[in-house]
Amino acid sequence: MKRAIVKSISVAVVLLVSACASHRYTVVEPRKKELTDYSILEIRDFKSNLGDRESKELAARFADRLHQKVMKDRLEHPDEVIFDDVVRGINKTEGVLMLDGTIISFEKGSRAKRYFIGFGAGKAYCTIQSIFTDKTKNEQILKLNFDGELSMGLFGGSIDEAVQGVVDAYLDYFDDYFENQRVQVQQVAKEADPAEEAPKLAAIRKDEPITRVSLRRGPAEIINETAITLILEEYNFFELKKNPQGSFVNDLVDNKNGTVTDKATGLMWQKSGSSERLANQHAYNYIKQLNLVRFAGYSDWRMPTLEELASLLERERKSGVHLAPEFDQKQVRCWTTDPCDPNYQYLVGAWLIDFQNGEVSQASWHRMKGRDGGAYSKNQVNFVKAVRSVK
Repeated sequence: MKRAIVKSISVAVVLLVSACASHRYTVVEPRKKELTDYSILEIRDFKSNLGDRESKELAARFADRLHQKVMKDRLEHPDEVIFDDVVRGINKTEGVLMLDGTIISFEKGSRAKRYFIGFGAGKAYCTIQSIFTDKTKNEQILKLNFDGELSMGLFGGSIDEAVQGVVDAYLDYFDDYFENQRVQVQQVAKEADPAEEAPKLAAIRKDEPITRVSLRRGPAEIINETAITLILEEYNFFELKKNPQGSFVNDLVDNKNGTVTDKATGLMWQKSGSSERLANQHAYNYIKQLNLVRFAGYSDWRMPTLEELASLLERERKSGVHLAPEFDQKQVRCWTTDPCDPNYQYLVGAWLIDFQNGEVSQASWHRMKGRDGGAYSKNQVNFVKAVRSVK
């Protein structure tokens, strides 16, 4: 009995210390150029557009804190750097990307409430909006929000933990960007010399008959995991846990214009997709932009349904993803147009296809714009892989 009590206390301590601190980044305006086009990142002084003294004091010292953390990370991971140098100020302009930041929300919250009540009471949070600017052209390249929050911690925790979450969100973005670039380089090398995996893939397609199917095109609320399983089994789509024996055979053609056509489903796909993870609203804005510019000559691009996107899941995992080599490997987790029910009154959600893990998963976020869903929200930013029906 004593051992059980000690174990329960230990679990509670772990939860108090770490379970309710979180951080994330959100793309506000997608990247116009690659960060790797620049040799130097210049972190400039941050500011606050709030009236309180504490946020202004935080802004005054945040740039130095971020710079120190980035430099430490570069020393610990010298093979995973994006820029040749990261500085706090420099006179030159050529090859320099400037990073400015503005605190747009800040709340110390109540330490007592976090300690005695927890679960969102007295929450501390901080959001910094950052703009990356080409110093030579004075052109905005990218805009993101970086968030850190603390809803419960040891003795209530400190606002500093939320601020550290913001710093960690910056590092997450740089890490994700570096990893995406690495995957792209690997894919280019693979396409240049596909001998290693192509014969095996070709053999699978040659031996198995291609079945032509017509998939649902419009959104529909899929209420639970059981319904997902029935869909996967109906079309013989692979899913690591729900239908591991699935083996739908695509008939893919690279159109050499940034699109791939699947003759088995009558769908045309983006070969790649969005360059950044996007929140749901921004994901639909991305689709609108594709249609405005007539990507690949078409203006009827849309968000895929779960069935459509699941049709691309491959049983074999190659280059870290369950996705055919005709596609870029960067977009590892993508939005579908189908809503899901997160089972919490204030949350809304949508189904996702996770090509990295070969699974159907969920995203959930607060139904009110600008509000945070807390510990129950998840996967709030994902890639977009647009689709259109081939007439």
